[in-house]
Amino acid sequence: MRRSLLLLVAAVLVVGGIVVWRAGPRDPGPVGPPLSARLWAVTQHRIDGDVTYLGTGPRGEAHGLWMRYHDQPAYQGVKPRLLGISRVHISSEPDSFSPTGDYWVVFCDQVWSPNLGGFGDSPGAYGREIVLVRQGAGTTSGNIMLF
Repeated sequence: MRRSLLLLVAAVLVVGGIVVWRAGPRDPGPVGPPLSARLWAVTQHRIDGDVTYLGTGPRGEAHGLWMRYHDQPAYQGVKPRLLGISRVHISSEPDSFSPTGDYWVVFCDQVWSPNLGGFGDSPGAYGREIVLVRQGAGTTSGNIMLF
C-alpha cells in the first residue's frame, strides 16, 4: 500500500513537472546573425536617412524574422541566404519617402529580382535584398530594397 502511494505521488510530480515545463516560456531558438560591420556600412548607404543601431530587441520578433528569411525557397536552384538581422532606428526628413521609426533590418543575398522595368532582354538577376520590418508590427514582411 505504501509503495503504491509513493509511486502515485512520484507519477503526479513527474506529470506536474512536465505540464509546468511545457507551459512555461521557452527560448525561441536562433535569432539570426547580427549584421557585420561590412553589411552595416552597405545598409547605411542604402537607406535614405540617419540609421542608428539599437542592439537587441524582442527575441520573439527576431526569431520570427529568422524563421521567415532563413529558410526561403530556392528559385531556379538558387536558395536565398540570410546574412544578418539587426534592429535600427531610422530618422528621415519629413518630406522624404524613407521611413522613420524603429525597424528590423534583414539583409539577404542571392535573392531573385525580376526585371520589372522592361529594360533589356533579361528576365531578372540575383542580387542582395534589404527588408525593413517595422518593430512591433506583428509581421515578417516589410519594405524591400533590391540591389
